[in-house]
Amino acid sequence: QTQVRDSQRRFGEMEGRMKEDLMMARIRDAENKQCVAELTQKISNLEYKNQELVVEGDLSSSISESNRVRELQDKVASLRAQVTSLALMNSKLTQSLSMHNLATSFADDSDTSGGTPQQSPGTTSPSRSSLNLDLGDLSFSTYSLHRSMSNNSTS
Repeated sequence: QTQVRDSQRRFGEMEGRMKEDLMMARIRDAENKQCVAELTQKISNLEYKNQELVVEGDLSSSISESNRVRELQDKVASLRAQVTSLALMNSKLTQSLSMHNLATSFADDSDTSGGTPQQSPGTTSPSRSSLNLDLGDLSFSTYSLHRSMSNNSTS
């Protein structure tokens, strides 16, 4: 009977240890599942933040490209205005040059015919003064155009 009691006692102790081991295994399993759930949540948060950063980068790039397009449109408009101004100035200069050539031609004709046209002292012919004015405007506009084009090529 003592053996039976010893066997029963050992059996009870082993059964208790087995139940305790089983309980510890269940606790470890629950802890592991919780850890996996937390890591999954962290991964989801990081993926969300990563997606936000990608979208933010795309938006920033789009805004930067939009600003660059706007700058280029402004430069094109400025260059068109300068071309128009130069075309107008070219037209005026051509007209002034034609007037100057015509005046020179008349002066040469009157020199060869023996008569010399006289100008009052202190005045200049209108064609000469407008020619001088147009050349001054042309050189300034040409300088502005060259400067603008060199700025555009450096940027």
